[in-house]
Amino acid sequence: MNERTAQIRKGVVELAVLGLLVGGERYGSEIVDELGGQPALALTAGTVYPLLARLLKAEMISSTWRESPVGPPRKYYELTPRAATPTRRCIRPG
Repeated sequence: MNERTAQIRKGVVELAVLGLLVGGERYGSEIVDELGGQPALALTAGTVYPLLARLLKAEMISSTWRESPVGPPRKYYELTPRAATPTRRCIRPG
């Protein structure tokens, strides 16, 4: 994959994660499962979790740990106000 293609893919993947979060908060493995189910994206946890870390650092998303009804606590992610409006405009122009 050349550099240009890699950068385009990175942008598409970032938009896909932000687009999922427009619909409400999600926990990490839920994001991985939903995006991993899209053959065109072919994402794995090794791609999604570093992206979530970058989005957290950029203050585009926030995270909260919560107890899970089954298993260990889960880290939930949601859009910050800074990212919510631009992301909604990008996903649903108009």
